[in-house]
Amino acid sequence: MSDDGKYKFKLTKNEILRGFDAFSKVLSNSKVLSSEFLKVYIQTDKLTEDFKKNSESPLLRFSIKVGFIIAKKRIRKSVFRNRLKRLIKESYRLRKNSLHCQDIKVNMIFTLSEKGYNYVKLYPDVKAGFFLNEMETLIPSINKFLKKYEIRGNRFN
Repeated sequence: MSDDGKYKFKLTKNEILRGFDAFSKVLSNSKVLSSEFLKVYIQTDKLTEDFKKNSESPLLRFSIKVGFIIAKKRIRKSVFRNRLKRLIKESYRLRKNSLHCQDIKVNMIFTLSEKGYNYVKLYPDVKAGFFLNEMETLIPSINKFLKKYEIRGNRFN
């Protein structure tokens, strides 16, 4: 197996959105898309020529960065919050190759919608397949948004 195929579905550290400032920037200046139980905040920006030129660097190779949030006010137990984040992260990891973006930098934060929070409170033993199905319904709308953004060629505010 080639190295490219080996890491096809891996979610590396460089693909994870980190830091309070990065999260607050995405949450304050983003487009919100949602499915029935999941919600995603998307912030887009055009890639600069420096970024394209330095894209050989492993730190700058990824144009999509993702974060995952479960509200402490909504889900009090940290064990349950972390489990939900792991399940959402795993469903994203398996479907990330379905995202299509070129020449744009994308920051996304996935979280539960209002209905999603109510569902996981009623059914705390939710399985990974549930979020995988939700991710499959959300990915086409993300791709549609990214395609519109690329065609317009301007920054989303």
